[in-house]
Amino acid sequence: MGTVASLRVDGTDPATFAEAHRRLRGIFERWEDEFSLYRPSSPATAIAEGRLRLLDSSSQHRDTYAQAVDWRNRTGGAFDPHRHDGTVDLAGIVKAMAIDEAGTALAALGCANWCLNVGGDVLTSGSADGTPWSIGLVDPWDRTRLWRTIALDSKKRAVATSGSAERGAHIWRLPDGVPIRQCSVVAADIVTADVLATAIIAGGRSLAETAAAEWDLVVAISFEDGEELHIAADGFPGVAASRV
Repeated sequence: MGTVASLRVDGTDPATFAEAHRRLRGIFERWEDEFSLYRPSSPATAIAEGRLRLLDSSSQHRDTYAQAVDWRNRTGGAFDPHRHDGTVDLAGIVKAMAIDEAGTALAALGCANWCLNVGGDVLTSGSADGTPWSIGLVDPWDRTRLWRTIALDSKKRAVATSGSAERGAHIWRLPDGVPIRQCSVVAADIVTADVLATAIIAGGRSLAETAAAEWDLVVAISFEDGEELHIAADGFPGVAASRV
């Protein structure tokens, strides 16, 4: 997927950890084989190039596309599994779905306390040495500094970040005020966090406020003009402040 994955598991024996490592490598490789647009042999590449119809693809591919379309409908088009020329591109959801499957595999092995980080998108379970997992967000203006620290718990286990700070502009934005440089979303599951982090970059401030309430999120945003906005769905008001 063009990124790095890391896994920490606390309180398990070496044999279980080795099996967890083996299973997770297999899960990510299977998703990569199916959906990578950088592998000429993948079904995703064949669909993008018109050599394979989506209707003739695997059930996994069709189901993933159906979920992406559902998110498009739920976000008013801010999240879209198509490029502007109509090409199917599921890159905005497949990494999160792979992480989600990996989390299910860890639970099946009896692993209770773990943190899985794939390219900055994080899913956790339990705690780290008895304390909540603490996730650091990189400063969108200075990649050598920490911007925020977020503690995850059993109700909000996942955090995902999107924007132009790390990879440059790669998300089509809908016109809605000042562009967002970076958006981090904390949610109960990684698919919701990842999809909505991308959707908010496209949809802007109004979608951030709506999504936070509808999906019970914590949202941290840095705008291109230096303004910051923090929203928590539990009633804590959004706080806007100019960056110093």
